[in-house]
Amino acid sequence: CIFYYDELFQGPVSFTIQHVTEFLAEHLDRLLFVREIRQRVALHAHCDHPRRRQEARAAATLLAAVPGLDYVKIASDPRLGRACSLFTQQALGMEAWKQRITRQLQEASAAGAETLATLYHGCQRLLCIYEERYPLTIEHYLSLFARALGIEHEDTYKTYRLWRDPERVLAAMTPCMQANQVRADEARQVVERTFPAEEA
Repeated sequence: CIFYYDELFQGPVSFTIQHVTEFLAEHLDRLLFVREIRQRVALHAHCDHPRRRQEARAAATLLAAVPGLDYVKIASDPRLGRACSLFTQQALGMEAWKQRITRQLQEASAAGAETLATLYHGCQRLLCIYEERYPLTIEHYLSLFARALGIEHEDTYKTYRLWRDPERVLAAMTPCMQANQVRADEARQVVERTFPAEEA
C-alpha cells in the first residue's frame, strides 16, 4: 500500500492526504492519555523517500508524547527501501536484509531500548519473529500509542508467528474459518506458509 499511496500523493486531488502518523501528530492536543507506558522505545523507520522521513518524524513525535515513554533515537538504513516487504528482501538480497535488520536490533538493544516500535505493518510482520533472538519487544508503534490512550488490541499475527505451531494456529482460527466458510485445505496452505514451525 505504501507504493500505491506514494503515487497517489503525486496526483492532483481536491483534499489533503496524510499518513495516520501525521494526522495524529497534528491533533495530539485533542487526545487524552490515560496510562503511562514506562518503556524505553526505539523506532524502526524507513528513510529512503521524503514521505518516509515525514512519517518517521511524526511517529517519533507520537512516541515522545506518550507519558512515561522514553524515546530512544536509532539510525535508519536507506538501503531498506520504502518499507519491509518480500519485495524489499528480494531486491536487497535476503542475507543483506537480515544483516541490516540485525544491525538495527543490536543498536536498539545497545542503546537500552526495551521495545522496537515498527512504523509499517509490513515491518511488523517481518520483524516480530526477532523477539525470539533479542531482548526486545517488537510492537507496532500504534499499539503502544493506543495503549496510552486506554485502547488495547492484541497483535494476533505476532502471537501466531511466535507460536511456531501451524496446528495450534489452525485450531485457534477454526471458529472464524467456519463462520466464513473457509475451506480447511485452503486455510492449511496459507497457515503453513505464513506461520511456519521453522524459518525457511
